[in-house]
Amino acid sequence: MDGLPKRKHPRLKKYDYSSVGSYFITFCSKDKKQILSRVVGRAVLCPPHIALTPIGRIVDTVTLTIPTAYPHVALDAYVIMPNHIHLLLTIRELSNGGVGSPRPTIPGI
Repeated sequence: MDGLPKRKHPRLKKYDYSSVGSYFITFCSKDKKQILSRVVGRAVLCPPHIALTPIGRIVDTVTLTIPTAYPHVALDAYVIMPNHIHLLLTIRELSNGGVGSPRPTIPGI
């Protein structure tokens, strides 16, 4: 691991990641292995598109459950790439005035 570049911490210090708003999130597979999907169809009559692997199909299924598991979170868009996934999530205002369970945090989701 000594050969890897030092990365800055991706989260803002002291920011409340349960705040209402939209969040663009990227997850990478371990060691950036291409285990989620593959690009197929690079012929003239068949434009390239993503074909999910079995692991990618599991990720797809679990991703689609986010709004059910977290009713105050909207899954606005997502795409599963060969070695990473992009998500656009929106945490909405609590409809009950904040009574009951707290809003989830982005790391918690």
